[in-house]
Amino acid sequence: MSLQPYMPDAARIGMPHPLPLYLREDFQPFLDKDRPHEPLPQPRALKSGTLRYRYTDTGEEVVVPDAWYNQTREMRLAYWTAEVQQAHERMTSAQRQQAMLQEPRHARLQGARLPEALKDAALLESRWAARKAALVEIQEAVQRGERLV
Repeated sequence: MSLQPYMPDAARIGMPHPLPLYLREDFQPFLDKDRPHEPLPQPRALKSGTLRYRYTDTGEEVVVPDAWYNQTREMRLAYWTAEVQQAHERMTSAQRQQAMLQEPRHARLQGARLPEALKDAALLESRWAARKAALVEIQEAVQRGERLV
């Protein structure tokens, strides 16, 4: 029997689990990927910082930290897809900024700084385009199962 810190019942109301993660009996720092396992539904998955799995050979349920090495390929793919989407949005924003700077009204507002502002916007666009291309390569490698990180 493990010793657990005392926590009054009033403190437990509304808490999914009153103990720190490392004190829970079902905690493991790593998922044993050599054993057959399946992910379990995650209550409040984005806020909990944990992932739940069931080993299908024994039916044992475990809780592991929500870190890349404990995530499924689908979780990693969702992460990289979001990264690609964000890079695309930032690249598009830089393109819009560049187009806006070439309008006469905005050119007058920029005055002598216009060439520098156009150069900055073009540089920003090229950087986000390169980042997006690199992220797409990573995303495709994750889809093929060649990498997770």
